[in-house]
Amino acid sequence: MLLLAVDQSTRFGSLAVLADDQPMAAISWDGQNPARRDLSVFLPHLMNAIGFSLDKIELFCVGLGPGCFSGLRMSLASFQAMALPTSRPVIGVPSCEALAWEIGLATGKRRVAVAGDARRGRLWVAVYEAHNTSATPLLNPCLVVPEALAGRVAGIADMLVSPHGEAFLSLAKRNVRDLPLISAEHGPTAESVGVLGYYRFKSGPPKDPPRPIYMHPPTSMPAPRRE
Repeated sequence: MLLLAVDQSTRFGSLAVLADDQPMAAISWDGQNPARRDLSVFLPHLMNAIGFSLDKIELFCVGLGPGCFSGLRMSLASFQAMALPTSRPVIGVPSCEALAWEIGLATGKRRVAVAGDARRGRLWVAVYEAHNTSATPLLNPCLVVPEALAGRVAGIADMLVSPHGEAFLSLAKRNVRDLPLISAEHGPTAESVGVLGYYRFKSGPPKDPPRPIYMHPPTSMPAPRRE
């Protein structure tokens, strides 16, 4: 099975083509400029590199976040548009899960907490246990205040990783003192999203369409009324 995977949950984006669970080719970029999140700029280079056309792709895998709003929406909308004409499946994989799986296998510390800046004075955090072809959630993505981060991951994580780089880790270090901390500023790779998406698809076609993981309601929504 040929599959195309993407992740744009951080400022760094990536695309990858895989044959089953084996990466064939990948491309990455710095998407700090919103114009650089347009996949049509990078996809032709990737397909030319492997000598295949897009109609050969049988499965689309997309990173769902948490992370950059515009990157998540553009990735998912693009993949759904490409899959629609021939009803090819689209699988969503939480980007934090892909990063935890990637770091867990690389370091041997299988229980990995992933945390990031959720803004509005909050952090988001999730914990996964990495296996060879999957990652089991021990704590689904949730919001915490910085001071509560250590308490949420205590006893269930062996390390903490963040896609937000050293600036974020300096904040985490003040609140989490007992876990090794790793900066993964480039975020999860499309290859990891693709591998996990492939095995997720093998276990059964998706029942529901993928949705980005948003930690806050849109700012355009009215604030909840106080009773």
